[in-house]
Amino acid sequence: MFCPICKGEFREGFTHCDNCNVDLVEDLNNINVKIDGEFMLCPQCHTEFHEGQTGCPDCGLKLVRAVIDKNDEYVFLEEPVFERVDSTQEFNNLWRHYCEIEPSQAVTVLESMDGEMLKKVMDLLDQNDINFMFVEPNEAASTLGSIFGVNSPLERPFPKIVVKREDEERALTLLANSSELGLFEVPEELVGDDDEEDDDE
Repeated sequence: MFCPICKGEFREGFTHCDNCNVDLVEDLNNINVKIDGEFMLCPQCHTEFHEGQTGCPDCGLKLVRAVIDKNDEYVFLEEPVFERVDSTQEFNNLWRHYCEIEPSQAVTVLESMDGEMLKKVMDLLDQNDINFMFVEPNEAASTLGSIFGVNSPLERPFPKIVVKREDEERALTLLANSSELGLFEVPEELVGDDDEEDDDE
């Protein structure tokens, strides 16, 4: 028997690793039982997912089972394979209004490397019956990179969310007015104190 976290081997009769506080498994190469505290992890960006996703919306890679050990380090419960997933099939299972949008009709509403922010935006669009599509980084050049020119750190493509041209105004208004997203909020450190300004006068 083996501990799926510390990989320690135990004699016959042991069923639990007191050091890691998890049950033992018979085969480290084929862990077919759910381990306490496990979640799905992107092997590239190390974003955690806890809601049943199988692919990373940021990197487009297949997620792997993982846990965090007592040293707060990630431990994979299966070998990362770095396979790309079909985002269309994956996202159709998560959102009712996810659909294919022709490039000529697509308008970008968010371009970001923040996987959690991308998911929140797709949640919001879906809840408000707006059709949308996730565009993986390898499918389009970054508009930010094109602004700053060749060899800029921003030249590489970013994941983005697009909507149909006819839904652009409604989608942008929805995102701008969302308190949960806070995309256009002014940072507190930049907000002046009216009382202090009055005193200065």
